Amino acid sequence: YDGNKRYIPDFLIRTSEGLAFIIEIKFRKQLADCEVLRKAEAASIFLGKKGVGYCLVDEDGFSVKDMKTVPVAEGLKLFLRTKLRTQGFINFKDLYDFFDGPPNDTVFDQLQSLALNYPEKIRYTTKLEHTGDIKNPFKFDFWFGLAK
Repeated sequence: YDGNKRYIPDFLIRTSEGLAFIIEIKFRKQLADCEVLRKAEAASIFLGKKGVGYCLVDEDGFSVKDMKTVPVAEGLKLFLRTKLRTQGFINFKDLYDFFDGPPNDTVFDQLQSLALNYPEKIRYTTKLEHTGDIKNPFKFDFWFGLAK
């Protein structure tokens, strides 16, 4: 990816026929993260030259290809167009205000679907921090905005 970091895959699968596959697993909300996708593309190209398959999925096996097919609600599209025109990005507060409470996971699927289908126009980035709390071990944040 950048030549300076070592890559350790989540799973290496070897079949009895001699085929090899790397499976990389991310949280569902991270599948369309632009950094994750850059790393996945670099890994796929590098491994492909060595005859090794590569697959990026979430914990349930949902892939980037699956994410691209998620339909986006018209009301959400209208909200996003308006917000992107006025401020250039969307954050948790914007979604919280729009939905009158915390957005559900399907909203993030829809945001990612748009980012995957319009990569020249939209960027989706995520941040996952360890909290040290056993009940809530991660804090998730995101940025959805116009590509620069």
